[in-house]
Amino acid sequence: MQADVDVVSASPNEITPLHIACTRGHLDIVQYLVDTGGANIEAETNRGRRTPLHLASQHGHKAIVEYLIDEGHQRQANIYAKDVHYDTPLDKALKDARYGVVDVLLRRMSSIDERTLQLLAWNKCRHWGIKRIALEKYAIGCGLGVAYQRNPIHIIFSHYSFHLSFVDRSFVEECVEHFPRSALLSSLDDQGRLLIHVVLTSACNKVNCPSSLELLLEREPRFAVARDPVTGLYPHETIVKRGILAATNDTTTRDDSSLGKWRLRWLDVVYTSFRCDPQQVLQTRFGVG
Repeated sequence: MQADVDVVSASPNEITPLHIACTRGHLDIVQYLVDTGGANIEAETNRGRRTPLHLASQHGHKAIVEYLIDEGHQRQANIYAKDVHYDTPLDKALKDARYGVVDVLLRRMSSIDERTLQLLAWNKCRHWGIKRIALEKYAIGCGLGVAYQRNPIHIIFSHYSFHLSFVDRSFVEECVEHFPRSALLSSLDDQGRLLIHVVLTSACNKVNCPSSLELLLEREPRFAVARDPVTGLYPHETIVKRGILAATNDTTTRDDSSLGKWRLRWLDVVYTSFRCDPQQVLQTRFGVG
């Protein structure tokens, strides 16, 4: 490239040569414009206020994204920059399913907020590896980074279920399915309780529900014979003691037919706790067998 070529000026829409190179994926030209030409890596287009990193992310040019945010440079692109729609480069990459770029940006970000977690982890992305990183980054943003690293599954069930508006059955099931079985049985909260005890005593009905408990028992049958160190009760005893079978809290919101079905669903959970390994349950609980 000739030395007298203007690499800084923009079009009437404030589109610079760097914007164009990032859009089309020409890494060598991007490197020249930034390293030699002194191009502004934070230049915003007039329409949309998009930076070069926005455009590279949106079009899936991973190598250019890595170059623009390289900490070895004297200048790094702002990964938190927002365009006119309040989208960050991460949002742009996610909306166009550029998961290679999503992974690069997410690992570089120190934390993310609930909006980004919802968009990134459960509305769009199907890659559990990316979702796992997103859960950790959100914990850091909430000041729970250390606690999450020590006991992620408990933070998800005890904190996320209350504070994240989008948590539902599928969220719970996906988390349980992807965490190792060893983590389910070995992870204890500050009171020495297993995950099933935390779920059973949770006031959040998105977590403390038949489907979640059945999933936990299927993933780790030994939960069925685990006594809660705080209450001294086994899981099926906790269900009965809390009056779930009587569904006392649901009499005002359910008719007789649906109330009966709801009670049967909780009876299914009790049955599941025995069906997982009835011989072991009987031996442990009653000394029979």
